[in-house]
Parts: sequence; C-alpha cells; structure tokens
Amino acid sequence: MTLKLIKFMPFSIAISKLSIVCLTVSLFFILINTSFAASKSVGKMVFAKGIVSLVKENKSIKILGRGDQLYENDLIRTGERSKAIIKLIDGTQLSLIENTHFTVKKLSLEKANEKADLHLLKGGLRAITGLVNKNKTGKFKLITPVASIGIRGTDFTTYLCKTNCKESSQKSSKDAEKIIKEDTDVKGRILVIKGDVSAKDADGETRQLHKNSPLYEGDTIVTGRHAITVIVFKDNSRTTVQANTQFLIENYAYKPKTPKQSQASFKLIKGSMRFLTGKIGKLNREKFKVTTPTSSIGIRGTGFDLSYGNVTYLFLWEGKVHFIYPLGELMVDQGQSFSLSPGQLTPKLIDKIPATYQEGPRPDDPEISEQVDLPELFGARQTDGDVGLYVHVTQGEVEIDNDGIKLNLGKNETGFLGDDKTVYRLIEPPKFLTDPFIPPNLDDKSLTKIKVFSQIFDEDEIKDTGSICEVK
Repeated sequence: MTLKLIKFMPFSIAISKLSIVCLTVSLFFILINTSFAASKSVGKMVFAKGIVSLVKENKSIKILGRGDQLYENDLIRTGERSKAIIKLIDGTQLSLIENTHFTVKKLSLEKANEKADLHLLKGGLRAITGLVNKNKTGKFKLITPVASIGIRGTDFTTYLCKTNCKESSQKSSKDAEKIIKEDTDVKGRILVIKGDVSAKDADGETRQLHKNSPLYEGDTIVTGRHAITVIVFKDNSRTTVQANTQFLIENYAYKPKTPKQSQASFKLIKGSMRFLTGKIGKLNREKFKVTTPTSSIGIRGTGFDLSYGNVTYLFLWEGKVHFIYPLGELMVDQGQSFSLSPGQLTPKLIDKIPATYQEGPRPDDPEISEQVDLPELFGARQTDGDVGLYVHVTQGEVEIDNDGIKLNLGKNETGFLGDDKTVYRLIEPPKFLTDPFIPPNLDDKSLTKIKVFSQIFDEDEIKDTGSICEVK
C-alpha cells in the first residue's frame, strides 16, 4: 500500500490513501454536525439499510446511520434498494421504502400547540402515529404533491406512484362500477354531526367522530349535551342519535347476495334515538332488532322513535313493530305511542311522547335522504395501477383532501387519488402497499433487535450494511 506523508503543523502523519478518504469524510461530517446543535431534534434514525442520505437547508449532504438525529426541514432520501426506519419525538414511527424523499416541516409538542406537519415528496412510507395524533385530533397531517392527508388514525401506508404501477391481477378502473363489498370492517358512517360525538370501541378505546367517520361493530356512539348525529349503515338503515345518548352497534352483517345471512342488532343503552330500517329489515327482518336494557323492538320494515331512561317511550311513525317487554309483547301500529314506567306491568298507550325525545331530524327527512349516496360512502372499485396517490389504512381513520375533493378511509380501506382528480376506494389494496416494509412496534419489549429487523428484511439484507467505511 502506498503511503503518503501529510504535514500538519507542528507535526506530520503517515497515512494510506484509504485513510485519506475516511479522514476527509470524517472531517466533512464533523463540520456539518457542528451546525446541528443549534436546533432541536425532531427524531432519529432507528435503522438504515443501503444508502440513506440527508440534505440540509444549506444543501449540505450527510449519509445517515442508526442513531443520527433529525431536524425540521431536513430532507431524508432513500436510494435504490434502501430502506429506513425513523422514530419521531412524539413516538411516531415511520418506515420509508426505497427512492423516497421525506421531510418533517413542523413537529411541536408544546402544550396546546401540538402539531405534526410531514411532507412526502416522492416514494412511500408506513406510519404508526404517536402523541400529537392522540392528543390533538386533526393536528397530524401528511402533505403530498397532490393532496393533503388528514390523520385521525394510528397506522396507515401511502405511496406516490409516478409511473404505471399496474399489476397483472388488476383490471381497468375506467368507468368501473363502484361495488359495495359485503365483508368489510366499516359498517356505517357519520352523515350529520353537531356537537361532541365520540365512539368507544370494543376494547374501550375512545375516538372523536367527524362527518363521514367510519363506524364498526362493537362501537358505542356517545353524544354529549346538545349533540346530535345521524348515522347511515351499508344497507341504508339510518338513525338519529340525540343528545346524552349511548348507542351500541352490537352485530351487523349486510349480505345482499345471501340475504338470509344478513343481520343487525343495535342497543340503546340510554338516551333517545330515531330509527329508519333499511334493506336488512326487508331481507331478513327476523334478524333485525333494536333493544334497550328492559325491552326489545322486533322490526317489520319501519321507522320509530325510542327513548330509554326512567321511562321508556316508543312512537311508531312508519310500519309495524313488536314491542317485547319483561312480561309479554304487543304489536304497535303506525301512529301509536307507548310508555313503560318502572314497576309498570304492561306498556301504556299514550297520545304522544314528549317532544324532548324527538329532537333532531327524522332519518327519512328529505334533506337527510339527499345526502345518502351509498356508493360514495361505502363503494369501491378496481384499479389498473394508474399514476397517483395510494393510501391504505390498517387502523384508525384517514381523510384524503384535494382542493375540497375528500375521501374518508376507515380500517382496512384503501383509497386512490388520480392525476385527473378522481378519488375512490379500491376493492383490494395493491401489493406494493402491503409489502413488509413495516415499522414494528419498537416499544414492544418482547422483540429483540434480530426479531425486529427480521420482520422487515430477510437474512441476507441484514448482513448488507451498505457501508464503505465507518467513521467513529
């Protein structure tokens, strides 16, 4: 190996050509790093495979490695066959695929001013969101060149397809009919909302609801004081949930191709509601029920108002129902009202129920009906892999917004925004959205480092560090 004498006053060092390269790189990194201390870190690299670089605002470039700090406006770039995992200071975990350009424009944990403003300029990522999203709904956004993605969920994947992403199994989406799939996690959506309305899922987790928010089996919808919401389900059943009410979606399955398997059961835990039955009430009315803790309503294709509290009130404004109570049952005809007080053996026929239990619009109100577009709310169609933005939600809720053209996505739903501004859900997520470039839960203490990395890369890739020389 050829040695070269380099003179540094007041001493000299004999080094190899390779050492000159590494020393030069080292000095370059040291000079760059001195500018980092002035600003506050917004996150760090957890793992980098291949060539992952960082471009500062002053255009200086750094090759990133595990443990390197990241700052606002840093541009992170992954090269060919490269991947990176980033963890932000609020706990958000991001996994970047190859050929991705990504930056954190703003990340603040300041009390009452929490905000996350992330930008995906190219490529794709998967995110598991952290504290900003949990503490401040609507304050976590991902901006792309074609749309803004409002994040109300916890786990989603997005990809900017700049060239044709067609897969052999996909069919053309042009003029394709939107299909309402039978077996999906999303059972209903918020059509109208006023005031404080939330949903508590089967695991006890609570989330705030918004217009078009998805609803799932096991959700209990909770309305606050003066709050009202109108919900529409996939079979066009609708309910107006009034203030101070808890309404549970116990069981819901809409199967138009096999109507005898369709079923729905709802429970009014407390409060008041107005209900209009949909197709399930006609296809399989024996399996459509609405209950309270003390009574059950058997549906015969109908619309009714129901309140449960110290006194149970029932008013039927369309069709017929079986009113089943602890000591018997009776048939209620259109226009009839009944009350059932504690200790009362049978329901009492009354002229009308109190007006306070009929607040909010009837679900069949023309203004409500005009807003019901089932294919738009629940429909999906095929894609031919067109150029555009793809988003898949694993958990939570995401809203794609392009100049006021919006698409709400719930659990296990996939959306597409094309160059021609068309927005729709996809029947199935394309494979490039489900590849395992997933950030594992880095807080899971049961996962060793080897297990963590093996979830993302195969054994050969783990051995390939992508490094030429290491500077310490």
